[in-house]
Amino acid sequence: MSWDIFKQNILKNSVNSMQSTEIFCDIFAAEYDAAIRRGRDAMYGISILSSNKLIIKQRLNVLLKSALLLNNKFSLLDEIGDIILMYWDSVVMDITPLPTIPVTGSISNISVSSNVITSVGVWNPVNLKIPNNDRRLFLDIFTVVATLHLNSLSGIIHTISLYPSPSSPTPISAPGTLLWMGYVV
Repeated sequence: MSWDIFKQNILKNSVNSMQSTEIFCDIFAAEYDAAIRRGRDAMYGISILSSNKLIIKQRLNVLLKSALLLNNKFSLLDEIGDIILMYWDSVVMDITPLPTIPVTGSISNISVSSNVITSVGVWNPVNLKIPNNDRRLFLDIFTVVATLHLNSLSGIIHTISLYPSPSSPTPISAPGTLLWMGYVV
């Protein structure tokens, strides 16, 4: 659903901006960031807290201007992958909502102290050269490759959890960790 919104907004807002690389890059960066913000990690339903969409805007602008000089002798879908990985390197994950699945050995989680991305994932090369005038095809293929990329993201959540006490009926609190993999848009 969110990728559909991403594609619709880019197609709608970039109709007149195809003459301007900067405007297209601004729209693409804003819509990618918005799609990611609508998403959640696949295991605990936690989304991002902050990101740097300026990375996408600036790097994509340089990439598109280079493409004009190189007469499109490369696959934009492959090259944009490095930009997306840089974006994810800037992402800070939120610490809410509290994961409902308790840390192994615990009774429940009581708070999250951090949620860190441990791998920005893998962008699989597609080696496709798409005509400049076919924005819809580019966006369709981009969202497929981006979805594959999001499945390869991973992270670790550091919690304070309640554990059964061997000597008391009152549980004790101690640190715990939960691993997550995948992000769903």
